[in-house]
Amino acid sequence: MQRAKIIGVTGNIGSGKSIVSKLFEVAGCLLYNSDKEAKNIIQHNDKLKSEIISLLGSESYDKEGNYNTGFVASKVFVNDELLKSLNNLVHPVVDEHFKLFCNQAGSRFIIKESALLAKNDCGCDYLIFVSASKNLKVKRTLKRDPNRTEEEVLAILDKQIDDGKGCLSADFVIINDDNESVIEQVEEILEILSLE
Repeated sequence: MQRAKIIGVTGNIGSGKSIVSKLFEVAGCLLYNSDKEAKNIIQHNDKLKSEIISLLGSESYDKEGNYNTGFVASKVFVNDELLKSLNNLVHPVVDEHFKLFCNQAGSRFIIKESALLAKNDCGCDYLIFVSASKNLKVKRTLKRDPNRTEEEVLAILDKQIDDGKGCLSADFVIINDDNESVIEQVEEILEILSLE
């Protein structure tokens, strides 16, 4: 059986990459949500837990052992070195988990959704960047997560890749601005890839 093609779907917080990934899944692709799987691994992988506590302190997890997202975000989004160190702990474990997922997959296309993907180091055959205006990204994020402030969302966006650079590094760009049809853009990409 031919190896499944891996399609990376990336974009900044609030860009709508989850909606795009879901549309690919509805069209018959297998979906691997890297951020969701990472949260699950961070919560349940004891070795990784202890490494995160060593890096950021015991407050990284609460008394019940749940990952303290607010505390971790407050530490890493103001310190580039800490963010890099945290990513260096988490990403290799998630990458291994993804490889196992791919080995068990029985689909022509696998969608790998992640906030942090670069084609040259993610093992993807194709990369899709989901683009939206900064105002829309902030608005969507605040609607989805009312516990965040606008300043927090802007701080996260400042740490993420600029849309211009993201679009240049991708094989395909999906404009998710509430004007263009995202469904039509997904269908068009699948049609192109199915011909290859």
